[in-house]
Amino acid sequence: MGVTQVDPSLFVAPAKSLAVSGGTAPFYVLQLRSPQHGQSDRHFIGKDLAHAEDEVEFYEKMLGIKDSAAWQISGFLFEYLGAVKLPCCDRDGKDLGEKNLLVMRNLRDGLEQIRLLDIKVGFLTADANWKGKSRFAAARNQMVDSLTNSSVEGFRLEGFDGMPQSLQSCDPQMGAWFKRSEKQDKKARRFQFQKLSAKKILAYFLDLRDTPEQHLATHCSRAEYQEAVLERVIQKLGSLCKTLSLVPCPQKWIGSSVALGFDTESMPPRNGLQAKVDQVIVNVFDWGRSELLLPDKFLTLETEDKIDRTEFWEQYRKGVQRITYEALRCYYHRFTATSWDAVCFELWDFDAMTADDKIGQATIPLADTITKEFPIMCPAGIKPLHAKGKDVKLSVAIEWRGYPPKPTF
Repeated sequence: MGVTQVDPSLFVAPAKSLAVSGGTAPFYVLQLRSPQHGQSDRHFIGKDLAHAEDEVEFYEKMLGIKDSAAWQISGFLFEYLGAVKLPCCDRDGKDLGEKNLLVMRNLRDGLEQIRLLDIKVGFLTADANWKGKSRFAAARNQMVDSLTNSSVEGFRLEGFDGMPQSLQSCDPQMGAWFKRSEKQDKKARRFQFQKLSAKKILAYFLDLRDTPEQHLATHCSRAEYQEAVLERVIQKLGSLCKTLSLVPCPQKWIGSSVALGFDTESMPPRNGLQAKVDQVIVNVFDWGRSELLLPDKFLTLETEDKIDRTEFWEQYRKGVQRITYEALRCYYHRFTATSWDAVCFELWDFDAMTADDKIGQATIPLADTITKEFPIMCPAGIKPLHAKGKDVKLSVAIEWRGYPPKPTF
């Protein structure tokens, strides 16, 4: 299939390489010479076609049918124009020669500090003899699936840009006796991501403790911004579930991902919250091992192949539905209670190689309290926790925090 060609004069040359986490394809900065209305000069980004040839057919097919009512799912794909040939250079200005770049929407455009999740969907993320995947490679992938959240909830976290300090500090190679390389660190961190449950993924995603608050009279609190972001994520995920149900025939989208993201640079002003929320990202991407199957082609398949597409399509839809359910559950528990009587603090250890262990807990009534110590009880909650012959205690101060007359909740 041919690739739609984009006029190179639309962009400033050379295109400079861009550092991103996750994936193997190099990306390049594309700067528009004359942005259209509603665009900035960084509206697009370039993805090296030499590392993305397996995705081109999918994007080109979608480009031809995106205006059809039956393919509303196209609205959740990254905006795609085609390919452009431009001279490129690395971040230090070293010439890399001419490269063919896929012209795609730049998710970082307009965001000061992006937090972005790459959630790979499906209980199985590889199939033997599909899109060049050998039986051995597929078996290896399926082993990874069995050891990660893919086998539990039908998806797993593959990448996390802009992670909070609470996750950054959980070093997956803590205590390693050998000298660690950057490659080993990256693999260990990725496996740590892959094992996280949806509950933990969303907790880290919404963690804004690293972002300073400003005066509540003029700016939203962390909780208000979290609530607004999560509500918009749920709305978009619900719409994604609906559009997936409208796709006219079963698809085999293996290894495809859902992107969730928002800006964590600062708390938005109260009169600017809507603009911030409108930037929330929910997209589907990564089509290297996916097939865009049209209804007429599906009808010509053998029965065995029809069953295969139907089974994988059910897996994919269930994975997205589970992400949506977990986001709804998170919202319900965080933001729908009308009052709180107490807060329970749990003390956990962090184990790099095994499951974390609960050490103890302390339940504290919610009332104005100057700094006070509360005993941490054993996990069963029956007797106080002891260490070195002494009770373990948690020091806490609680005070009422007033909001403006019309908070955004």
